[in-house]
Amino acid sequence: MSSSEVRAGASAGEDTHEDTIIVDTSNLSELKATCDDAVERILTRAPEVVGAGPSRSGFSPPFTASHVHTDVRLALGFTGSIIMIACAAWSYLVEPEWSVNKGPTLYCVALFAILSGLQMLSSHLQGDTIVLCKRRTTTNGIVQTETLRVRSAPTLPKPKLYNAGSAEARTARLLPGTSITSDSATAKTARPVCIPPVYALSFSYTQTSNGGKTLVKQSDSGNESIPLGHFGEWFTQNGDFREEIFEERLRGALAKIME
Repeated sequence: MSSSEVRAGASAGEDTHEDTIIVDTSNLSELKATCDDAVERILTRAPEVVGAGPSRSGFSPPFTASHVHTDVRLALGFTGSIIMIACAAWSYLVEPEWSVNKGPTLYCVALFAILSGLQMLSSHLQGDTIVLCKRRTTTNGIVQTETLRVRSAPTLPKPKLYNAGSAEARTARLLPGTSITSDSATAKTARPVCIPPVYALSFSYTQTSNGGKTLVKQSDSGNESIPLGHFGEWFTQNGDFREEIFEERLRGALAKIME
């Protein structure tokens, strides 16, 4: 999130995830990026346990996210940049004669093109996956591995405008703590109600045991995305990201897939 601002909204003794994230609400790409980042942060965050004793037994451990594609693209990008910088420096400082350096330069350019193509291939393989994570749990002495892939469509639907007196406007969940009053719904001069785009995710979940040889459970939302709600349900008018509301919606969607 390039233009979002994170400011500490808690005292020194509070957890870091209580910090307030402020986003430009006019930028849909930034709103989506904030939600995409929050998905991984929530899934990989250890659950809070108040008190001591047997409290941890009822909590599932957090997932561990895989960043293989990101690491591969970074490595390919740095390697290609180093090759081209070294080639340019050699051509300019050591062997400036074009008839001599054109051969090595051609090889460097070709190698850079190959590395760039591999970057594009890695990005294509990752597709619209925003997080791929795993975790291991033990049930009755049996070690089970859970794999979860979360996908988010690269484009968002457009916001919708409804008349203030329409059924859609009256039943829509607006910004936290706001609602359409009966006066505003019946007023002739009432402004249309803008419902922000819906944020939806697709999930693929597998649970295996015996080192991945035995399939315990598998579920996939397929091409059907599960809507978590619209952005106005967890972003305030000032751009504050209400992560606790978003987390509730996310875990509710996960429960449908993992049950």
